[in-house]
Amino acid sequence: MRVSLARRAISSVLPGLLIAMAILTLTVYSIHLLSSSIATFAQLIKTSRRAEQIIAIRNIMAYSNGSIVVSIANIGGSAIERVSELDIVVSYLDPSGQQISYLLRFDLQPFPGCWWVDEICVEGITTCFPYHLHTFLKPGEVALVKALLPIQLTPGGWGYMVVVTPTGYRAERAFAVIG
Repeated sequence: MRVSLARRAISSVLPGLLIAMAILTLTVYSIHLLSSSIATFAQLIKTSRRAEQIIAIRNIMAYSNGSIVVSIANIGGSAIERVSELDIVVSYLDPSGQQISYLLRFDLQPFPGCWWVDEICVEGITTCFPYHLHTFLKPGEVALVKALLPIQLTPGGWGYMVVVTPTGYRAERAFAVIG
């Protein structure tokens, strides 16, 4: 008698218990998927913000011995770090309308107040020049300069607008103003 009562109690409670367990499992799984999606979305936003760099090339000083001093400041984006190597392909139109393209390869070393570039190698030119570069780009970043266009600066003077596309896993653009 007691066994049959126990069986009836179990059989009446078991379907509800199974349904409750199924609902609980689905709820936990949905929360997990939602939190995972939010985390992925947040990571995408973070990556996008980090990759979106606005840099200003504040100053370029060329000397008769071939050395050049370049000052670059990051004025947008998040974490600011320094590079150890930097390849830049520059392509632009000179005043006569001829397209000029060359590769700048920087090997940066620490230097008081900036980074010392051991040499700059220009594609098509066998000579490598000493170089100073003060930069806040990402470590190991390889940048492709898509355009170097003269622009009018205010309140006066002129400079270049540089459209930069970092290569590798980052495809976003950065804009730099030289002047």
